[in-house]
Amino acid sequence: MEKTNVTTRTAELAGTIYKNMKTGADSVLNLLSKAEDDRLKSHMTGLLDGYEKFASEAKKILDSEGVAPKEDNIIEKMGAKMGRGMRTLTDSSTSRLGEVLMEDATTSFCEALRLLHQYENKDCRPEVLQLVRDIIAFEENNYNTAKSFI
Repeated sequence: MEKTNVTTRTAELAGTIYKNMKTGADSVLNLLSKAEDDRLKSHMTGLLDGYEKFASEAKKILDSEGVAPKEDNIIEKMGAKMGRGMRTLTDSSTSRLGEVLMEDATTSFCEALRLLHQYENKDCRPEVLQLVRDIIAFEENNYNTAKSFI
């Protein structure tokens, strides 16, 4: 298959989405083990499902473009896990976990918005742009829900 600008840009965007959503899922998994509040656990399980769903959708787009998703190597994963662990080292209360979820949602929201602005007029397939819009709405909801735990 010949690489076109649409293919290249779509694959770039889908690859970034895939990596970001896998990172989000890893973060939630790390925090989930620290949660004691059942309502918070339920919210975090929903977050995990959402991140995995978005990663799966991005992977489908990558597959259709003939591109394999890039995974973080073990050193990157361990460094990220240690960094995430430091955020709740001295305080893993429900309030602190809610705060961390708000921070993560804000970061992901901003990254998705930046990606949308960067790629929306660059000949990407419409479904990958819609995926970014869905992530923006998802993270906005995550932020608003996480506020209730503080």
